[in-house]
Amino acid sequence: MHVKIRYENLKDQEQIYKLISEAFDTSDEERLVRLLHTDHQSLISLVAETNDGNIIGQVILSKMTAEEADELKIYGLAPMSVAPKYQHKGIGTKLIEMMIKEAEKNKIDAIFVLGHPSYYPKFGFKATIEYKIKCEYDVPEDVFMVLDISKKLAKLKGQTVYYAEEFRKVF
Repeated sequence: MHVKIRYENLKDQEQIYKLISEAFDTSDEERLVRLLHTDHQSLISLVAETNDGNIIGQVILSKMTAEEADELKIYGLAPMSVAPKYQHKGIGTKLIEMMIKEAEKNKIDAIFVLGHPSYYPKFGFKATIEYKIKCEYDVPEDVFMVLDISKKLAKLKGQTVYYAEEFRKVF
């Protein structure tokens, strides 16, 4: 099966919402993506599309902020969705690898993720505790990770980082 990774467009949105509702146990992630779309908070949103035009995966980056260091471009990777019948087939890997390339092209300094500590490190993500950066949410230290693209994370040492406002409306 050939899968193409490309930027999301408006006509994909209904398929994306359906995909997200299938991939997650709650409607929170779908609601979040709808809010991010409405408020145009995503910088990069990629989809995995089959030859017949079905969207089987999606990943989105949205702007984050820190207490200080406004000059840094930091983004959160959330959510990432893969249709259940296509999980464990490398679709998520392709989406994340392309997302990282696009983040580099867009001169993003760092990507944060709340995710599986056994999955994201293979892409270069490290626990934020190594950088002494905190998440606004009370989560285990090993699930909040960051990919330091520009090697400027020292500017965030001791700070808390915040997801886009839309996250607080849902979570």
